[in-house]
Amino acid sequence: MQQTEVAKTCTLCGQRKPLFEFLRSSRNKSGYAARCKVCHRTKYAQPDRVYTDEQRARKREYLKVYVAERAGTAEWQERRRLANEKWQASTDYDKAEKNRQWKQRNPARVLEQTRYRQAKQVNATPPWADRNAIREIYDFAEEFRAAGFDVHVDHIVPLNGKTVSGLHIPANLRVCLAAINQSKGNKVIEWL
Repeated sequence: MQQTEVAKTCTLCGQRKPLFEFLRSSRNKSGYAARCKVCHRTKYAQPDRVYTDEQRARKREYLKVYVAERAGTAEWQERRRLANEKWQASTDYDKAEKNRQWKQRNPARVLEQTRYRQAKQVNATPPWADRNAIREIYDFAEEFRAAGFDVHVDHIVPLNGKTVSGLHIPANLRVCLAAINQSKGNKVIEWL
């Protein structure tokens, strides 16, 4: 049987103290920090800054002037917009391409995410669900895609919504335009 340690020596003050005098830490093997709570507080405690009324008033005036002169001006906003455009151009900001590259570099993570999504769908499919009818809905969507339409198979009641969760059954599936499905997100919208 392994004996557990009940006391520890602080690295700053050198005193041996019980474990409850130390902060919990996942970095050390023992599970506790190297310094006791008292030494930790004395080393890292920030002195309370006391402002006089005059200092507070000066700071408020400075912030008012800064906001009025800098952040509120059209010139400042235009400078920020140009800097942002320059940054996006310099980084070749293309999210879709970056996602493709990430997926190529991380095939295991992509597989993990796919399996998680599939497991969610499998867990939401009850044993009595008509799998042939589900397959027909997906085939119907594929025919639309072949004709050039961008469509998704949408769950009317999301599989794991915030307030209610639906099932992966034919009555809860419909084919709709991808833009509508993406704008809907993980919500139940009656009128669609």
